[in-house]
Amino acid sequence: MIKRKIVVVSLFSGMDLFLLACVKAGLIPGFACERNIFAALMHAANFKTISGDSVIKFIEISKEEYNYRKQHKNENGKKDLADTTTEKDGKYIRAKSIEEVDGYEIRSEIEKEYGKNVIIILIGGPPCQDFLAMNKHKTIDENGSRNSRNFLIFEYLRILSELNPDVALMEQTPSIGADSYEHIFTEFIEKINQLPFKMAYQDINSIHYLGNQSRERRAFIFVNNNLNASPVFPTPVPELAKRVRDFLDIDYFFSGHFTDGIKNKNHFMCTVTSGSPKWFRKGENQWTPSIDELLLCMDVQKGDYIITSDLPTAQIKKAIGNGVCLSMGHALITSVLENILRLKPDGDGYWIPIDKLPNDPTPTCNPQEIKLQSSDDCFMSSTPIQEAIETNLNNVLPEPLN
Repeated sequence: MIKRKIVVVSLFSGMDLFLLACVKAGLIPGFACERNIFAALMHAANFKTISGDSVIKFIEISKEEYNYRKQHKNENGKKDLADTTTEKDGKYIRAKSIEEVDGYEIRSEIEKEYGKNVIIILIGGPPCQDFLAMNKHKTIDENGSRNSRNFLIFEYLRILSELNPDVALMEQTPSIGADSYEHIFTEFIEKINQLPFKMAYQDINSIHYLGNQSRERRAFIFVNNNLNASPVFPTPVPELAKRVRDFLDIDYFFSGHFTDGIKNKNHFMCTVTSGSPKWFRKGENQWTPSIDELLLCMDVQKGDYIITSDLPTAQIKKAIGNGVCLSMGHALITSVLENILRLKPDGDGYWIPIDKLPNDPTPTCNPQEIKLQSSDDCFMSSTPIQEAIETNLNNVLPEPLN
């Protein structure tokens, strides 16, 4: 029986709860890239290669480059490189930016370690901040400029093309589909059409996949044409959506957003960001959520993720707020393993074929019923009838109890 290793490559990694979901599923971390030095150090403390080295590689730089990065300001007067470098153990270091990453080199290194029969899964979520309407400080691509972080989605596609993985997962804000970004999304789809992958996307909410918070994301699944398979998304279970009382011992919480009111433990947890939720209350006691409590809102149990004491609290909260909920990562990677790759663990670190076919192996995307499509690739995740069902499941939360 054929047995193979599965290695994960992570881009725009952040603290990488997405990769944590993969590791918990039995996959091997092989490579990661994160620009923010503090998130990269969090990553390095948690994810190692089989040889024990950090999956993220750091670059030692001169004091002159360190000072330059700490003081550099963009055209808006904002320090835009200060969080890319730090001093550690008497050395000035930075991590690689996505522009320095080469997909061909990543594949070559992975194949040296695991052989050419290895299965590679690419994951990642390019920065979404400039897609968000509530971000008043976002960079706009005016007059044909491509300085906005929105265009980093094309760096993901570049690595996808060079690495040529078996399957790739990308997550983004649903705002990527807004009318104001139509030109970016259209170009994104056109470039995908030139790649040897079938792609489908779907808006999903982590609370409908056993998550502890309401967090909407647009998930993209790319399946290499060599697999002769189609993208399949995990099945949501909105009837099992958790209330705050199910995982936190509090009476009330406040998101911190002026448009929100104070909510009680029978509500759903708000989307966690660097500043939200603002406070919890139990009886007469009110406090700012701890790091462990914020991680729990991201479905991470105490002890499952190491955070060293030498990192700035603000940077830790930023990394958590930019993360992928562990439950969502688990649901996506499980669907890839069971429904697309059709593999199961053999108990010895390898993966072997699943013998029995699923009861309903209907692919998520059907090129014959999709508006945006070509003869080779499908881009929408469902038919109009299925879209109505998915909208009801993923975007409409049940009313909180009294």
